[in-house]
Amino acid sequence: NPKDKVFVDFNNTALMSPVAYLPQALAVAVGRMLRCPPIVLMYLGRVTTFLVWLWMVYVAIRWTPVGKWLFVFLALMPMSLFEAASLSHDALTNSMAFLLTAAALRLALDPAKRVGWRDVLLFGAMAAGVSLSKFGYAGLVFLFLLVSFEKAGGYRRYAAMLAAVLAMAGLAWGLW
Repeated sequence: NPKDKVFVDFNNTALMSPVAYLPQALAVAVGRMLRCPPIVLMYLGRVTTFLVWLWMVYVAIRWTPVGKWLFVFLALMPMSLFEAASLSHDALTNSMAFLLTAAALRLALDPAKRVGWRDVLLFGAMAAGVSLSKFGYAGLVFLFLLVSFEKAGGYRRYAAMLAAVLAMAGLAWGLW
């Protein structure tokens, strides 16, 4: 009953950004508009979380130029699958970490790939999402260091790109 609300203090969750709960929250919101019972809302959230996780892991496997089977193996680990089909924020956090790692490997190791500002914006947005979802994963932003100066177009351009990525992730977390 939406009218029967009681405030419950969860000190440790106040540090968490709502970014990692977006798929679940959107699914529950749609279910509430359709006046679904709570058990259906829960399963809508779980299925949506799993589908978003599955899509992000699929994209990560497609993007990475090396270790595709390692990504598959890690994604199919029992705990990974359990988290993927839960309402936990860890599902989106883990899939964003897969995606960010794959993006870094693609930028660094794909011989045909030259790093442009569009890549930097995408990488920075993913780094911001990961750092907002769980601060402990913010260090993944430094995967950008795998990219060589030559692929970025020189030392000065590389430094500007690295600064942009760090600023995006740091600013997102700092503002939160």
